[in-house]
Amino acid sequence: MSAISLEEYLSTVKIGPRQYHNKAGILSQTGGFCKTLNAKRVVISGGVKARKSVASALHSSLEKAGIPYVEYEFVGESSIENIEALNALIDSFNADLVIGVGGGKSIDTAKNSADRHNMPIITIPTVAGTCSCSSPLSIEYTNEGIYSRDYYPANNPNIVLVDPELLIHSPIVYLKSGILDSLSKWYEGHESIKGSSNADMFDKMALGISDYLFEQIMEKAEDAILANKAGKINEAFTDILNQIFFVTGVIQALGVKAVRNGIAHSVHNGLTVLPESHHLTHGEKVGYGILVQLLLREGESDTYKEYLSLCKKIDYSPLMEAMGLHIQQLEIHKIAEKVVSDPLMKRKPFDAIKSEDFEKIIKRIENVQG
Repeated sequence: MSAISLEEYLSTVKIGPRQYHNKAGILSQTGGFCKTLNAKRVVISGGVKARKSVASALHSSLEKAGIPYVEYEFVGESSIENIEALNALIDSFNADLVIGVGGGKSIDTAKNSADRHNMPIITIPTVAGTCSCSSPLSIEYTNEGIYSRDYYPANNPNIVLVDPELLIHSPIVYLKSGILDSLSKWYEGHESIKGSSNADMFDKMALGISDYLFEQIMEKAEDAILANKAGKINEAFTDILNQIFFVTGVIQALGVKAVRNGIAHSVHNGLTVLPESHHLTHGEKVGYGILVQLLLREGESDTYKEYLSLCKKIDYSPLMEAMGLHIQQLEIHKIAEKVVSDPLMKRKPFDAIKSEDFEKIIKRIENVQG
C-alpha cells in the first residue's frame, strides 16, 4: 500500500492511536498487545541504543507470547533507503506487524514501512522528542538529513506504549525538544487558522485542545525538566509526556486542514539544508522556527516575550550561535529559499510571504549584517 494523497488525508478525520498506554512496566505486556492485533511474526525496528533499552522486557514478552521476531537496525535518517531496507526485512521474514522503537525518525521509518505493507504497528518511544509515536504522519529526509516530503499513512499507529521509568533516564535535550515541538502546535495553529480558507469544526476543536496543551506546558514544563534532571518521576513529568506524545498527536490529526500548517515547522525544514544543523533535535529547530514566526507576524509582542520567558525556564536558547550554528548571508539565503518552497508555506495565510521576509528576520535574530 502506498501513502494516501494529501487530498485524501485532508478529507479524512483522524483522532489518535487506537490505544495509548503510559504506565511503568507496560513493555512487559507487548506480547499480549501483539496478539490483540493477530500478529504471528514481528519485526522490531530501531537504533542500537533504543532497542537495547527495551530489549529485556520486550523480548521476554514476545517469547512468552510465542511470537517470533527479528530486528532491523535503524541508522541515520527516515530516508527512502532506510524504508526500503526495512521493507525488505519485513518481506523476507514474512512479518505481519512492526514494532517501532526509538525517536521520531526511527518511528517515522517504521510507520512508513508498516503503512506500505498495510499492517499494524506498535510504537515504543524511548525519548520524548516528538509526537511521532502517535501521529498520522511520517516525514521523509534524504540520507544527508535534508527534508524531502511528508508521507501520509492511512491510519494512526495502532498501539502506543510509553514507559515513564524508561523515559525519565533519557537525555534532557529530547524532553526540551518535545516541549518545543508540542508548543509549536499552539503558535502555528492560532496563526494559520486566521487566514485559512478551509478550516472546519475539527480544526477549531484542535485549536481548543491546543489551548489546553499550551496552559499545561506553561505550567508544568519547568518541573518536568527538573524531574528529568533528577531522574525521579513526578506528576508534571508524566503529564508532559502525555502532552507530547498523545495530545500533540491528536491536535495534528484533527487540525490537519488549518492548524498543522505553520511557519515554525517550515523553518525547521529550511534549517535542514545546513549540514551542521543535523545534530540538533527536531524541537530545537522548531523552537527557532517559533521565534521566527513570532517576530515575522507579531514583532516583539507580549506573546514573543512570554515565549522567551519559557525558553529561559527550560534552559533553551533560540539562537543559532547558541545551538552551535555559525551562519553568514549565503546560508541565510539558502535557509529562506528552502522555507518558502515548503508545502506548508504554499497554503493560506502564508503563501504571500517571500524568502526576503525570512532573510530579514533571521538576520535580525542573528545580528548578521548585509
